[in-house]
Amino acid sequence: GPLQAEIKDVAAAQALADVMHARDLVERVEVISFHDEALVEISRLVPGVRTCLVASRFGPEVVERATSCGAMGLVLNIRRLTVETVERAREAGLRV
Repeated sequence: GPLQAEIKDVAAAQALADVMHARDLVERVEVISFHDEALVEISRLVPGVRTCLVASRFGPEVVERATSCGAMGLVLNIRRLTVETVERAREAGLRV
């Protein structure tokens, strides 16, 4: 299965991009982050990378955040998850 790599900021995105290219890991690594900008940056540096936005405090607007930063999925704090958020995510084509 895919490896998961969490990035905390844009600098981490740049460092991870270098490693992914050097070791040919684009197909194997799924990148997750709480930070929209970090996901935007890794997507720019590593075309085709799979990304997921992580959120612990959120409302249904998290779906728009995920789609706007190009994420393929959402990793959400299950205690805060509502049916509305799940439905919005699925309509947007996101994996939850």
